[in-house]
Amino acid sequence: MNEEQKIEQREVLKKGDGWACYLFAKCIKGADIKRLQEAVLQKGNGWTLYKFAKDIKGADIKRLQEVVLQKGDCWDLYKFAKCVKGADKEKLMARYNEIKQTKQEKEILYSAGVLDGMIKAQKVAKDSSFNLIEKLKFDYIKKINHQTI
Repeated sequence: MNEEQKIEQREVLKKGDGWACYLFAKCIKGADIKRLQEAVLQKGNGWTLYKFAKDIKGADIKRLQEVVLQKGDCWDLYKFAKCVKGADKEKLMARYNEIKQTKQEKEILYSAGVLDGMIKAQKVAKDSSFNLIEKLKFDYIKKINHQTI
């Protein structure tokens, strides 16, 4: 790496953008992979972590994987498990399935809550209109009875 590239690397690291660090590591031969990886671990999103692990020779797959596991994005977990050599596929897919199941359970509970609310609202409306009709009938009968008495 020449002097100009070293200055550029310092600027990229100073900026602290995970994607910029990934691109620098990918494109510049002789880049300081360890320092760039630290910035990616601190600032990068799951996709950047996945790309760094997949594309950068010398990346610490286990450390990058741990952060992807913590972030818990299903797509990143899936891609990491499928495409990164040396990834713990079982661990990544177990976390993926755990998150998917939790999301599905929340969706079911939400749907059930919404449906329960709709059913209750319909029942109240039905009861209200039934009571209104009964009240009108009662008032009508009462009125008729008063007229005939």
